[in-house]
Amino acid sequence: MGNTNITPDSIGPETVKNIMVTRQLKQLYGQMPEKVTEISAVSAGVPGLTGIQSGEIVSSLVRELEPDLLIVIDALATNSMTRLCASVQITDAGIVPGSGVGNSRTEISEASCGIPVLAIGVPTVVDSGVIIREFVESVGMSAEIEDIELETPDFLVTSKDIDAVVKKISKIIAYALNVLFNRDFTLEEIMEIVEQ
Repeated sequence: MGNTNITPDSIGPETVKNIMVTRQLKQLYGQMPEKVTEISAVSAGVPGLTGIQSGEIVSSLVRELEPDLLIVIDALATNSMTRLCASVQITDAGIVPGSGVGNSRTEISEASCGIPVLAIGVPTVVDSGVIIREFVESVGMSAEIEDIELETPDFLVTSKDIDAVVKKISKIIAYALNVLFNRDFTLEEIMEIVEQ
């Protein structure tokens, strides 16, 4: 999932660039080579770029390809500065693309797809109100302003080095998945294949 034109939202598409896809080998050789897991990858984009909800794309692909497992990778919004670009969340509960920034779309989950869904998310943005709240709490002013309604600007904030962070985190996720699904290959062999 994600938008390649918005760096903090490009975790999914950047990860796909580093996935060792192998489904084409089945078509090329008539069967999967021994000890190779059949892997496909697609970057579904966002409705603003495609006119199609990610959930619609995913459910169509699931019906057509009949995979055993769906892995969805997306950028997330966080409600804690300590998690910003510093954690990877993994769940089997699925994901609702855009929900962290108020743009809820079609849910992608086992219930909606009919197969197990593993959702991997990385918090790359935080609401400006969270930053203000955490600052107020850190300087011990929360008791003084407890009854004051803070009007905070509605901005999403990210790390100043988000481009480098997205590239690093995307590679970490991709290579972790590559090693997981291709255990008969060394990391060096996978890197050589992917980086061709």
